[in-house]
Amino acid sequence: MPKQWTQVYQPIPGEGRTSRVTYYETPQSTLQSIDSYTNVLSEVKETLLPILNEMDGKVVQPSMDMKKALEGVAKMVKKRHHKKMDYDRFTASVFTPSYKWV
Repeated sequence: MPKQWTQVYQPIPGEGRTSRVTYYETPQSTLQSIDSYTNVLSEVKETLLPILNEMDGKVVQPSMDMKKALEGVAKMVKKRHHKKMDYDRFTASVFTPSYKWV
């Protein structure tokens, strides 16, 4: 990403004054700001990358393992719910008010 910023603000080869358009060079202060931004970004990357990798091992991976473990439980709960609905439908059809005990 930082290289893209420097490429955007670098002068285009062959650009100059044409009959209709005048091109201006990027001010030196802007180029220095881009260089300092690039340096800060690389330092932040070096600092945060180990922390993020550590976080993956401590947070993300256990969360994924727990998600896999709970998939079976969710499947069982869904199956139980369907069986309960079938049972409720059956009991509602058998024990209607019009049902006469023999």
